[in-house]
Amino acid sequence: MSYRDARVKLLQDRRRRCRTLIAQVRALPWERVQQCDLCGKSEIAVIANRDRYGIPLQAGMCLHCGLVFLLDRLTREGYAEFYRHYYRPLLSRFWGRPINAESIQGGQSAYASQLVTSLQPWLNVVTASDPTLLDIGGSTGIVALEFANTFGYQATVLDPAPDELRVARAKGLDVVEGFIETYDQDEQQFDQFDLVLMCQTIEHLFALKGALRRIRKLVKENGYFVCDIVDFDEACYANGCVEGALQLDHCYYLSQEIALWMFPSLGWQVMHVDAAMRVGHVGYLLKPGKADSIGAPPDAITHLRHFQRLQTQWHLASQQTYGILHWMRKRAYYIKKNLQKLWNR
Repeated sequence: MSYRDARVKLLQDRRRRCRTLIAQVRALPWERVQQCDLCGKSEIAVIANRDRYGIPLQAGMCLHCGLVFLLDRLTREGYAEFYRHYYRPLLSRFWGRPINAESIQGGQSAYASQLVTSLQPWLNVVTASDPTLLDIGGSTGIVALEFANTFGYQATVLDPAPDELRVARAKGLDVVEGFIETYDQDEQQFDQFDLVLMCQTIEHLFALKGALRRIRKLVKENGYFVCDIVDFDEACYANGCVEGALQLDHCYYLSQEIALWMFPSLGWQVMHVDAAMRVGHVGYLLKPGKADSIGAPPDAITHLRHFQRLQTQWHLASQQTYGILHWMRKRAYYIKKNLQKLWNR
């Protein structure tokens, strides 16, 4: 069996495990996105009709700037309900193992250690007294605690999942339940932060442009913003198709080309890029700068052709896989029938 055929079968098996939860998720409130959040254009090409869980939804790519995003997604209230009750159970079904506030801490600890090693040359020179940190989507607080212990930050974790925030609070961290899009800094102890982290979270944002502008106001002028992306082109390549790289909980999908065009245009100066820390991920160390017009966005049409070709190859592999399975089932059925006839004699 080829790699692509193996990926087809694996995704089919994972989708089968998710079916019962999908019906409940589809009952949540949904909305349709009509234009690109980054550039405001409404010329959008549909690139897929289903996500990795098997949920029927459309994903599109802006033909102006190349941003990929979900055209069908939950409302803000729907996502709040989703993260409260369905997110971790759906992941557990998909991966075939328990994924919860306890089980994820080992992976988060390894990630935190890698991130600190990557950023240590930059953050060791921070001279602020009593430096403060906000970890957006900080989950159980493992990453925030690693930065607090290594660099002396007083850390606050912002996350929509109450079960995971309880773990973070037990570690002695300040916690806030919610999303960055609705986060009210005036109600917090600190008006601004020396460091803002957004690790494995940018794809989960509900309003990409607005959130990055809000974060820009939360970071001190001499502070830093750490953000990483799952490179969507690499994710599609690894999964062998577009559908396998899409998931309901990711509203947006970035590539290196999009990220390096987007950050400066929204007022962030790129100080450091790490494409080697984790396979398929790219980390960015950013500091506040002036919003800049850096020319034309990436070539969207080239990416569109790439996504279309991946889907075509996936469709052909799926047909082949289904064909072989159908033939095997028919043969098994006829063998069973013939054996029954011989037995009845």
